[in-house]
Amino acid sequence: MDKEKRRQWQWFAALWLGGLVAVGCASYLLKLLLKWL
Repeated sequence: MDKEKRRQWQWFAALWLGGLVAVGCASYLLKLLLKWL
């Protein structure tokens, strides 16, 4: 695998992980909010 392709793949993986974490945090916060309401 050439360097450019690898770098693109790393970016993709990082974005994907970031998205998962963001969704997890959002659902957690929503649950907390619903509990308080």
